[in-house]
Amino acid sequence: MKLSLLSFPTIPDIIFRRLSTRGLCEAAAVNGLIGLDMMVGEVKLHGVKKLAKILPEYGLDLTCLIAHVPMTEFDAKRVTKKTEEALRISSLLRCRDIMIVPMGQFEAGRLKPRDKERIFRSYVRGFSLASGLCEKDGVRLSFEDTPTCLLPLSGTEECARLLGEIPGLGLVYDTANMLPYGSDPIGFYEKLKDRVTHVHLKDVDYVPNGHDLCSDGRYIKCCDFGRGVVDVKAIADMIAKERNATIAIEYTPPKKRDKTAHTGHIREFVDYLRG
Repeated sequence: MKLSLLSFPTIPDIIFRRLSTRGLCEAAAVNGLIGLDMMVGEVKLHGVKKLAKILPEYGLDLTCLIAHVPMTEFDAKRVTKKTEEALRISSLLRCRDIMIVPMGQFEAGRLKPRDKERIFRSYVRGFSLASGLCEKDGVRLSFEDTPTCLLPLSGTEECARLLGEIPGLGLVYDTANMLPYGSDPIGFYEKLKDRVTHVHLKDVDYVPNGHDLCSDGRYIKCCDFGRGVVDVKAIADMIAKERNATIAIEYTPPKKRDKTAHTGHIREFVDYLRG
C-alpha cells in the first residue's frame, strides 16, 4: 500500500516554528510514506524552492496539489488565474495531479443554503475551463466529494453527474465526505471507481455542531482512524487490492505539536492501516 500524507493540519506548527519543513518531511519518510498532499497556500508557506530541494532529499513526492478555485459564482478570469497558478507550482514540484476545491479556502465555514442547481451549472463551467488548461499541460485534474449537504458534489449522484458532464475529469475519493448527503462510502466507491484518480482516507464521527452539515442536522468531524464511523482499513485494503494507487492519510494532529509527536502520531495511522 503506497501511502502519502495530507499535511495541512501541520500548518499552525510550521507558522509557529514548532515544526520545520525538514521535520515534516522526515516524519513522513521515517514512517514509510512516499509523499505529501499539499494545498497551494501550504506550499507557499514552506516555499516552492525549499520544497523542490527538500522533498527529493527524503525520497518524497508532492503526490497531489490541492488548489482552492472559487466556482460557486463562475468567473472565467478567476478560474484561469487560480488554475494557472496551480499549474506553475505543480510544474516546479514535478507534480502531475491537481485537485481543485471549487470554493474559497474559508468559504465552507460561512455557507448558507443555496441554489444547488445554479451552483452545479457554475461548477460545470469552471471545471470545464480548468480541465482544458490542465490537459494542455499534461496534468491530471480531479475534484473531491464535498463534505457538506449545502453544496453540490457531496453524494454519489451529484458527483456522477459532474463526471458525466466533463469526461476528462477525475475524482478524488474521500472516504467520509459523502456521509452528510447520506451516501454509503463503499457504495459510492463502487459506483464511481472507474473515475477515481486518488484517495483520501478519512474517519469521522458525528457531532452536534461544526462546519460540515449533514442532511439530518448533525455535523461530521475528522478523527483518528478507528475512532469514528468509517471502516477505513477495510476500504484501504479493498482499494489496494484493486489498483496501484497512492492513498493519502487525512491526518489529525497530535496534542503535542513538535516533530517527535508528529512522527509518532503518523506512525499510529500507518500502523492502523498496515497492521
